[in-house]
Amino acid sequence: MRFETWDNYIDAMLSQVKFRFDHKDIRLEYEEHMEDKLEFLMDCGMDEERAAREVLTEMGEPESLGKALNEIHSPLLGWIWWVSKIAAKIAIAVGVFLVLYVSAMELNVALRGGEYEVLENYGDVVWKYEINQEFVIDDVTVYLDDVQLYETGCVAVRYSQKNEIFRRYPKYSFDFSSLDGKVFSDEDGNYYSFFLNSFTNGKKTVLLFEDFSPDADYLIIDWNQHGRSVYAKVPMNEAAKAGEQ
Repeated sequence: MRFETWDNYIDAMLSQVKFRFDHKDIRLEYEEHMEDKLEFLMDCGMDEERAAREVLTEMGEPESLGKALNEIHSPLLGWIWWVSKIAAKIAIAVGVFLVLYVSAMELNVALRGGEYEVLENYGDVVWKYEINQEFVIDDVTVYLDDVQLYETGCVAVRYSQKNEIFRRYPKYSFDFSSLDGKVFSDEDGNYYSFFLNSFTNGKKTVLLFEDFSPDADYLIIDWNQHGRSVYAKVPMNEAAKAGEQ
């Protein structure tokens, strides 16, 4: 299905991706992804016009998504990938396929990226909980790495992701968006909104919660979309004690 608003959204997203040779493939991938979401919403009883709007709401800001994609589809790495692709074909003919095919670009896209950005506006980290859980979402593996508490009381959830090796980019770009916004809560059913702080190589993401209750015993992460799910229950008792010191 074609919607002018969808075309405008994808155009805005692609305006942030400098490597233009990837635009066609990215457009096709996201059109397919958006159509899947539209079909799901309509199956749930939503009319087509409203469902089309909800798809854009769930996708988030196109500029932010485009900037994240640009980290993966940068011109330099994109050219490396194109050159390595040609080299791989030549390597097949001369019997050294594996040596040349595993190119620097293939590995860079597959790996989870470098270090997390250091947040300087919230003081020192006074408490940290290692989650160390992983979830497979389509062809992307999502790693819930840890939760941190800063001196100012701000809570940070840090997660990373990688896609299958030998793929130019993930078919499904994971984020914690949802139609109702009910993903992060405490044991009393209070829900919390986050804001996105940073990307590192498009792979490591930090979500910040400035209003998370210091009295909460648990931070509950419960994301579920189209049969895909991410769940974790983080005990926050020690965080409250650390914050009081």
